[in-house]
Amino acid sequence: LMRREGKRWVRRWFIMLHNYLLFYKGPKEPNPLGEIALDPSCSVEELSSRENQLRLEISWADRFIQLESCCTQNLDLWIKTLQQGKEVSLPPDNSDTGDSATKLEQAL
Repeated sequence: LMRREGKRWVRRWFIMLHNYLLFYKGPKEPNPLGEIALDPSCSVEELSSRENQLRLEISWADRFIQLESCCTQNLDLWIKTLQQGKEVSLPPDNSDTGDSATKLEQAL
C-alpha cells in the first residue's frame, strides 16, 4: 500500500494485527514506523477518484489517513479487514504470530 504523507505518496509495508494497523518502511524492518489504532468510532471507506486510483480513507472526527492500493482485489480485501479490525479491542502484540491473530500482511 501507499500512504499519503503530506502531498507525497510513500510506499509502506502494512500489517493488520487485532485492531492496530502497523506500518513499516519495508518487509524486513524489525520495528514499525508507527501504528494506527482502529476503533468503532472510525470509518473505513473507498474514495472515488477521477484518475482510476484505488484509494481508501480511515477517518475519525478529528483526522484522517489515506491509503492507495495496487489493484481492486487488494483494495477490497484491505477495506474488509480494516472494517473488521475496528470492532476488535485488543492491545498490539508484535510477537503474536499464531493463528489466533487477525493478521494481514501487504507485500510491497
